[in-house]
Amino acid sequence: MALSSFAGQYNATAFAYGPILAVSGSDEKGTYTITAAEGYAVLDDGITLHNVFQKDAPVTVGAGPTLETVTPVSAGSGTLTAEFEFPHGNGDLLRSGSYGLAEAAAYAAAHGGGKVIVDSEWAMLGGSDDILGKVKLPDGVSIDDRRVALKKAADKTASKADGEKNQPKGGEAQPHDKGKS
Repeated sequence: MALSSFAGQYNATAFAYGPILAVSGSDEKGTYTITAAEGYAVLDDGITLHNVFQKDAPVTVGAGPTLETVTPVSAGSGTLTAEFEFPHGNGDLLRSGSYGLAEAAAYAAAHGGGKVIVDSEWAMLGGSDDILGKVKLPDGVSIDDRRVALKKAADKTASKADGEKNQPKGGEAQPHDKGKS
């Protein structure tokens, strides 16, 4: 179990809530309110996110061809209002649309600020530069983007492995040794 927070650092991936079940919505596309069965989420390490839906924090709704990520224009305890391209309602699934980034940032702000960590695990969930650019960070909260450092380390390891693969094995003729006995 990964800790969601430690020493003023907040792991975005640990805050990626969902799925939460929707119990009502609309039969039409457009701006409407979805009500969830629960307005909170409990993280793996036991931290409870009260009022998990927040204005401006992306939420992914639905599944299959009606899956979409929306940004609420308002949110309350177990409700969110946004403009939807598809109808959604009872039985649809709701989850963090920022893969925990917006939720970790809000939690950090509520606890005095700090750094939200995005790493390779966050990127594997779907986190991207686009999401980093869209999520509004509260005052006192910053991003610690470890995706690049991990990618550079992986590239360096891969490059070293490729170099070792291309090295001649002991006893093989070297290009400058060809024709010599």
